[in-house]
Amino acid sequence: MKENEVLETYINENKEKKTIIYIHGTSFGAWCWKEHFIPYFERKGYGTCCFSFRGHGESWGKKRINKFGINDYIKDCWNIIQKLDNSEIIIAHSVGCIVILKLLTLFPDISSKIILLAPATNRGMLKNYGKIFIQRATLKKMSSIYFSERLNENDIKKYEKKFAGISAKVSFQLIKSFTLPILLDNKNVMIIGSYADKGVGINNLYTMGNELNAITVIFPNICHAMMLDPEWKVIADTILNFIENNGR
Repeated sequence: MKENEVLETYINENKEKKTIIYIHGTSFGAWCWKEHFIPYFERKGYGTCCFSFRGHGESWGKKRINKFGINDYIKDCWNIIQKLDNSEIIIAHSVGCIVILKLLTLFPDISSKIILLAPATNRGMLKNYGKIFIQRATLKKMSSIYFSERLNENDIKKYEKKFAGISAKVSFQLIKSFTLPILLDNKNVMIIGSYADKGVGINNLYTMGNELNAITVIFPNICHAMMLDPEWKVIADTILNFIENNGR
């Protein structure tokens, strides 16, 4: 990475417990984890690593975002993970889940506990794009896809100001399906979805969950940006139980 190509990064490791690596999706950044999840899990004693992909948050490359693809995000993720001493747990969201699944194909030992929140799936996002296009045409704002109408309007406006653009290259790449990694026996995977998610189809989550031998949990009312939903603590509590009880 060149000297001026700096990623926004926050690392706070704890020798007593494992570090949780937070991987955001498109439009978002490290900021989406700092609101609720990072304070919650740090209070529980877990270390933290969060960062913003190039073109997102306070990282470099905003003007070049349409040129960046999934492989660029994989490189960003791998560069950050290599800085950690005590990592084992990954929480990824949306397109960030694709980044982690592809990274696990290359480096299967990076984590033993993986939580996928509202994940973009490996079966291609063409149907989801159709759904999102209709929703966006009706609802006008992309934030209406991400957030619940139960969320405070001032909070939504605050988050909207932090949104990054969505890379045209990434959007095209997500149309294509890909093969899931063959996970080692020590891997514990949880997928969390919601019937209220306006961007991700539930059937694909169950299918991917079966292929990954994952625990799949579906909530009724949580929005796509689960870490920012008014009921975010329900999601965090579910993840904590999975982490501390090995998910089984």
